[in-house]
Amino acid sequence: MAFQGLKKIFFSGQNKINRPVFSDERTPPRSERRSGVSPADIAHGHPVDTFMQENRYAEQILRDMKKIIRRISQQPFQSDWNQLLYLAKELQDTEIHYRRIETVLFPLLEHSNISRLDREFSERYGEVKRLLRNFSQSVKSQNFDTVNKLFYELSESIRQIITDEDQILYPTALSFLSPDEWKTVRTKGASVGYAWTQKDGKDEKTASEFPFLDGFHLGGGFLTLDMIDLLLDSVLAEVTVFNKDGVVVYFNRPDSRRYPRRRDLIGKPLKEAFSGKNYTNIKKILSLLKSKKVPFVEFWFPEGDMQIYTRYVPLFDNNGNYNGAAELIIDVSQYRRMTGSYSSLN
Repeated sequence: MAFQGLKKIFFSGQNKINRPVFSDERTPPRSERRSGVSPADIAHGHPVDTFMQENRYAEQILRDMKKIIRRISQQPFQSDWNQLLYLAKELQDTEIHYRRIETVLFPLLEHSNISRLDREFSERYGEVKRLLRNFSQSVKSQNFDTVNKLFYELSESIRQIITDEDQILYPTALSFLSPDEWKTVRTKGASVGYAWTQKDGKDEKTASEFPFLDGFHLGGGFLTLDMIDLLLDSVLAEVTVFNKDGVVVYFNRPDSRRYPRRRDLIGKPLKEAFSGKNYTNIKKILSLLKSKKVPFVEFWFPEGDMQIYTRYVPLFDNNGNYNGAAELIIDVSQYRRMTGSYSSLN
């Protein structure tokens, strides 16, 4: 409702369009502006292209969060709470997106006598920041009713902001700012930073570098939560993951596990999850990995007609901080029997 006046002004033709806004060569017809900005009309690398791709990324995070909350409502596993908290932290990058608009784009629009946009959007950005802080806190306390309520408010607020940015803010900015002013947006925007950037050696890449890919920007590309879940269940190894404190935080679910993991293991410290010799061995292995004395621990042994291979690998981040370890178990007997060549396609 707050933007009805702005919509009336913008879409009624009262704002004079006297500059090429989508490129140096073309001014889009009014029919294209009525429904907002289309990504196809924006040159790759244009500041608006980056803004819009950040919005698409935020929408993907909200979709993934909704799926996790639905799972928690059915059966609250600690791994789902952990994933939800991780996504809440990811969503905090929206603040960088908002800051770039407020500190770089709005001042230029004020020079064009468009100050009401500044006030309207800034108030709503502040509300999203408040909701996001409260939501993150409720996830930490694992209060589902509060989480569910706050997520609805947070999601609706962010989605409405995205709609109004796409349909009002960006078309208005494109209509009033000159090519030189857009160069200023790009230059000053880089000093503020970008949402969901990944440092890649010498430069920074944002979600806008990959405009048609959904999911989390991982080291080798993009994967959605569903794809990650399916992928881990499809690998040939039985996987169990411990966090830095030795708590069991994850195990995959292949079609069949030779060493089944109980669901109640999730969230339990090592001493409660394992007993006797298993506890002693795994504790020693995790300690070795954390100390960086060995790059991994491996062993194998026969079990019936199977040959079991087990490897423990540490999980260090780019700064060398220990984040935990993974246990990988696989029956390699079938691979030991391989000779010649074979293809299942035949």
